[in-house]
Amino acid sequence: MSFESPGYLALVVLAPVVALALLALMRWRRDAAARFAPARPARDLGAPPNPIRMLKAALIVLAVLLLAISLARPSIGEEHAVVEQEGADVVVVLDVSRSMLAEDVTPTRLARAVEQTSLLVERLRGHRVGLVIFAGTALVRSPLTTDTTPLLAVVAAAAEDQALVEPGSDIGDAVRTAMRVLQGSDAESRVIVLASDGEDHEGDAMAAANAAAGQGILLYTSGFGTLAGTAVPDEEPIDGVPVVTRINENLLRRMAVASPAGRYVAGDQLAEQATEINSLQRSSLAEERQVLPIERFQWFALVALALLVVELLMPERGWPLRLPRRWRLHLPRPGPQLVSSVVLFSLVLVAGAACSSAAADLIADGTDAYERGDYAEALEAFRRAAADDPARPEPHYNAGIALHQLEEYELAVSQTVRSFPIDDPRDAAHAYYNLGSHYVLLGQLDDAFSAFRQSLLLDPNDRDAKYNLELVRQLMIEQATAAGSPGDEQTDADGDPEEPGGETSAGVEAQQSALRQELRAALGGAEDELTIAEALKALELAQELNSTLPLAGQLGRRGSPDSPDY
Repeated sequence: MSFESPGYLALVVLAPVVALALLALMRWRRDAAARFAPARPARDLGAPPNPIRMLKAALIVLAVLLLAISLARPSIGEEHAVVEQEGADVVVVLDVSRSMLAEDVTPTRLARAVEQTSLLVERLRGHRVGLVIFAGTALVRSPLTTDTTPLLAVVAAAAEDQALVEPGSDIGDAVRTAMRVLQGSDAESRVIVLASDGEDHEGDAMAAANAAAGQGILLYTSGFGTLAGTAVPDEEPIDGVPVVTRINENLLRRMAVASPAGRYVAGDQLAEQATEINSLQRSSLAEERQVLPIERFQWFALVALALLVVELLMPERGWPLRLPRRWRLHLPRPGPQLVSSVVLFSLVLVAGAACSSAAADLIADGTDAYERGDYAEALEAFRRAAADDPARPEPHYNAGIALHQLEEYELAVSQTVRSFPIDDPRDAAHAYYNLGSHYVLLGQLDDAFSAFRQSLLLDPNDRDAKYNLELVRQLMIEQATAAGSPGDEQTDADGDPEEPGGETSAGVEAQQSALRQELRAALGGAEDELTIAEALKALELAQELNSTLPLAGQLGRRGSPDSPDY
């Protein structure tokens, strides 16, 4: 025998307490009879207690004992249950090419990509996840699996797997390899997550992205590196000029928007893609057989109830030897024992309800701790409730609120997303409102805007959601305006850009001047908010302009007076 809630076994001490109380009551009644019945024979006063009363007391004590055991939720025996796992099919495509060893991201692009990929895999527990690494060629390092423990080990060793692929960088081949991994998947949601610096030597990355979108596969991309770039480690200079690698963020953005629900994020936000994936439609992925204990609290509760019923119907002076002339049910008169029996009977019913769901008790405990301001204790209670009843949305919703108070906003997002779907529209609106609040404090204004908008769609009368939606919109406009405004740059003594060796190249300068004018025209002709096409055009021009600039610090170039700081 085992117990699911062994803490309730402490109530067993109530049984001897009740026994002592009943014995004290019997003694008091006997002493009272001696005081108020002086004419009663001495032999009656010295007689042992009424055996019927002793039996009734024993029934009550035994019922209390069984009730305490019932509250502890005893389990006897085991049963085999089939548990279905639901989720999406996700293939992570990790760039291990030589350019990923660049140190413009600390410590290197690849090290940061491995770190973020590991966090992503940890947050995708319950989904089927695979891994593809690539450089000049692509290699499947792990098929789709729900066992993330060995997958995390493979991700950690990705830096050592560069020898398994050819040199170069072919993003298109990597995406097509991930598509083949997903080819036999029957999941409703299929996702490819690309972690790369965007360098593509073959030039067919967009064709592969469009092919994936045509098959209904979502493509999430994440870029590692900087626009300024840095020299590729261990790469021979060309004509004395180091080979510089820069992030091709424009290509990664275009690949993401190839699919309707695709999304691009910076490298440091790769793990947050798990939030979007967790909100996708889930499918039954696999069935797992588990051995579960069989709870038998009902047996103890029913026996306790039967004992109380017998005690309630038993007369104090024994059963009548003869039936009365008129058939009548013999019931005890109302008194203290009848009241106590009714109370204990009610406790049995309450015990049955309590034993049916320990999650409700844990949620109540967590709510009490939250109201006291003990958010860590509240979070622990909500997590235990979620483990006891994973399909219940309340523990995840409440855990998100507690994590927000603890300033763990990324985890708050994860827990709030796990509370979906929520049947009640008003409750769902509150969840989206909380999700927007988490995103704002993470600085993810796009996600916050979407969450507040969804909250407002579910509850159009929520003034707070309207206010927050407008506030986030203004912040997004200010952020976009600040990003598009030209910055101040220093110049050389003569104001002219210098090529390596101190010579001025008129052709390069003219090309840069033309690109700057075209970029200013693209930004100046736009409204407050750029369309996707306008934004991609501006990014492409900025990328082309940056590609014409030598590496700062190594070649001694500081820029011209009219160079915008992109």
